[in-house]
Amino acid sequence: MDFDTMMAFSKQFSLIWFFLIFVAIVLWVFWPSHKKGLEEDGQKFMEDDPIHENSIKKAQEKK
Repeated sequence: MDFDTMMAFSKQFSLIWFFLIFVAIVLWVFWPSHKKGLEEDGQKFMEDDPIHENSIKKAQEKK
């Protein structure tokens, strides 16, 4: 194998490899059994956000 053949193979292999990794990550994130844990993790960041806390207080005051 010469250098050009190895470069062509490397480019094709890396393209396929990164595409498969991307698909695996997307499937893992959108898998139904992971929904509860991911939503809880997302709420942790919202609890520390003062803007979000103010909007919750305003919504509760309107009720």
